[in-house]
Amino acid sequence: MRHPGSIQEVVENGLCIGCGLCEALTENLNMKLTERGVLRPQGTLRRDEEIQLLSACPGAVAASHIETGSQMDEVWGPWQKLVMAWSAEPDVRFQASTGGVLTALGRYALDAGLAEFVLHAGVHATDPLRTDWVISDTAEEVLDNSGSRYGPVSVLAGLKAALARNAPFVLIAKPCDISAARLLAISDTRMADNCVAMLTMVCGGLSDLTKTREAVAGAGVAEKDVAEFRYRGFGTPGPHRITLKNGRYIDIDYNSMWSRDEQGWRIQQRCKICADPIGEAADVAVSDTWPGGKPAADDPGHNGLIIRTGRGADLVQAATEAGFLTTAETLDARQFDEWQPHNVRKKRAIQPRCLGLDDQGQPSPEWRGLRVPELAENLESFKREREGTAQRAANGAFREGSNLKLIETPVED
Repeated sequence: MRHPGSIQEVVENGLCIGCGLCEALTENLNMKLTERGVLRPQGTLRRDEEIQLLSACPGAVAASHIETGSQMDEVWGPWQKLVMAWSAEPDVRFQASTGGVLTALGRYALDAGLAEFVLHAGVHATDPLRTDWVISDTAEEVLDNSGSRYGPVSVLAGLKAALARNAPFVLIAKPCDISAARLLAISDTRMADNCVAMLTMVCGGLSDLTKTREAVAGAGVAEKDVAEFRYRGFGTPGPHRITLKNGRYIDIDYNSMWSRDEQGWRIQQRCKICADPIGEAADVAVSDTWPGGKPAADDPGHNGLIIRTGRGADLVQAATEAGFLTTAETLDARQFDEWQPHNVRKKRAIQPRCLGLDDQGQPSPEWRGLRVPELAENLESFKREREGTAQRAANGAFREGSNLKLIETPVED
């Protein structure tokens, strides 16, 4: 299968996820929201910048990170420990998403002096429907920026500011971002030296902003009247809450917003061929624990932790001993199958889906160490997945415009 040879090819073939790495590593590219409601790079880049980008861009490549001594599960990848956990602080557990583990780990790292700041996602400064990268310098700010954000966000654009600080930090981002950050650390010593932990959630896909806008319109609300849009939290999972500028609020039940199949989630095309929605490059990946993949009702909040590295294990243990985290029973990988059936199905379908793109002459990302061919063996729906993706590609589903321009520069001897 063919892989993208340029950032423009990534964007034009629907492989961009809007991670923001382009903005962080170039002088003249910026992430902009398109009319469709996705974030894409716009501007100019030099070929030397592009070469560095292509070595880590999740539209071109994604990789598992496997430490010596890790155990391996065919579906869930490398792991050192599988445990149930939640924030030991009741307010954090209630306010943050599910059990609040990512929030708890970020708060502990700052409190213990392991990191000076956390780079993660939060509400956009001027548009309550949008999400942006934020830097939290205190444990209180980490909590203020907690709660899942399902819309487009370019967390890695914040690496430009983060790396300029030349100080230890924690990165909390979606799995494709973490893969990019891990690959960047191979060539960028600032990343390798200063990022003390890479943490992620098990991901169901990144929605276009149109999904949020549809929810607001469906509630009979004008966007200009919205003061806050919260996707979840203040309960597990808690309601989607639209708070108006006049103080009134409208709650939308979580399952009613996400009860339809994948087509109704408005997730981006790159997500539909993602071989790593489970954070195989992270130190710790955190999962919801809902049987069948959706909540039956609000509960106190629990997370399944896939601790993948020694650094991740040390962080979880230290946070537990310091009273930021409660860890409970050891888990089995098959329990994650029950909680994340949609991700199990997706991982097994990546090979035929990418072959479907190849049938139409379109590229797909390079998957390193993610067991893509092995997971597709004996897949009953192999032919259907391949032909379906090929048909969608033929109909233009993966085609996008771009506002990129490559500036050729001479190569120095």
